[in-house]
Amino acid sequence: AKALLSRPFEHDVLMLVAPADQVVSPDAALEAYDAIQSPRKQFIEFTDSEDPKHHILAGDIVSPGTTEVVAEMIIGFLANGG
Repeated sequence: AKALLSRPFEHDVLMLVAPADQVVSPDAALEAYDAIQSPRKQFIEFTDSEDPKHHILAGDIVSPGTTEVVAEMIIGFLANGG
């Protein structure tokens, strides 16, 4: 996977990561993000997840209270050149 990530990537990348994520290692996510060679990328630490495992950051079933804010982050990223 590291070899794949280190290749030039022609798409913008937005990565939202919960520092307390119990499913995906936040350190591994940051390492993968750092390896991505994208012309435009943004890493956001998201601490407001309602998911007990801090993995599902938005959605009506597990994290309904954060769906709007996550959607606004995505729309903002796209509106600014994504």
